[in-house]
Amino acid sequence: MRIEFRQHARDRLRQRGITEKQVREVLEAPLSATFDPNQVSMRLEGLVRNRILRVWVRAPWPPVSDTVTVKSAAWKGRHDSDIDR
Repeated sequence: MRIEFRQHARDRLRQRGITEKQVREVLEAPLSATFDPNQVSMRLEGLVRNRILRVWVRAPWPPVSDTVTVKSAAWKGRHDSDIDR
């Protein structure tokens, strides 16, 4: 699987201390995948180092091509409504 990160996603990863490797872990074995109508994307969730990592990717999921476009990522937490996707 080829992973393409939008600039916004790269900025959020850096801001939130998330690595590309951690995003790949979620993409390879998501615990859940939910359509996010507000972002017109899929929100994947996975367990990374005993925390839930949310990764937003361009729909559909699973992807119909070999490339997955990552739009954003964030750790699940108390302030989920404050997440800038």
